[in-house]
Amino acid sequence: RVEDDYGITALQLESKRQGDEQIVATSLAEEMTINNGLYRVEGLATHDWQLSRLELEPGDVLSYAVAATDNYTDDEVAGQQSRSPAQRVKIISEAEFDTRVRNELASLEGRLRRVVLDQADILDRTPSLMQPNPDGTDAGDVGRIQASTLAGEQERLVRRVQDIAERLMQLQQRIARNNERRASSFLHIGVAGRA
Repeated sequence: RVEDDYGITALQLESKRQGDEQIVATSLAEEMTINNGLYRVEGLATHDWQLSRLELEPGDVLSYAVAATDNYTDDEVAGQQSRSPAQRVKIISEAEFDTRVRNELASLEGRLRRVVLDQADILDRTPSLMQPNPDGTDAGDVGRIQASTLAGEQERLVRRVQDIAERLMQLQQRIARNNERRASSFLHIGVAGRA
């Protein structure tokens, strides 16, 4: 997404492999849709970037940015240019990806085991709430405080389980995307910036 107050004449993806001197520029003008607003012009573009054509190897780092040029002209300037912040893509091997997935799964498994132990501890302490005081009187305020404490601990456990579940879903999505990308070797990017 690019915005300007004059208009947009050019939009391009600029990329450079770390260690290379040459910047590769790909025009996004054909993929750009222009929306004229009352005070601003907006350009929207998405690009399916065929990374396989770049012949990248594991360990390569690819930097990229989007450059936009507006249509402002005067005696000294023929279009002002602005660039998005540079982004980086590090190419990793399948073995490194698998190692990262295994490490993250092991970490999540450890967190889940800790949740199970904490839940068992709460369950072990819960029956004491049902017991009357040794003198036969109601547990009263002390019992209510203990119940409130256990309820708070249970709430925290629920949030921890939700966080673990969310991270597992994100990991599953990364694995699925990796499998899709392995099959097609492209990167889909949306562009954002301001001319």
